[in-house]
Amino acid sequence: MKQSVEWEGRVEKRGDERVIVLPKDLVLVGEAIKIRQDDWGEITIRPTSPEGLAALDRFGPFGDWNDEEMN
Repeated sequence: MKQSVEWEGRVEKRGDERVIVLPKDLVLVGEAIKIRQDDWGEITIRPTSPEGLAALDRFGPFGDWNDEEMN
């Protein structure tokens, strides 16, 4: 059975952008991501690069993600 895991991260300001710093033990394959904020304010980060999508089969944390909800 897969379990949800939480990590602590932080937001840094770099120029006019805010950057989310992920902890080194959080596995996120690839560099391209999709960020989703739902109507409750919860933020989800999902890999979108070919290698990131291929890694989902290994890690499987986003099985219930619906890309149509992003549009």
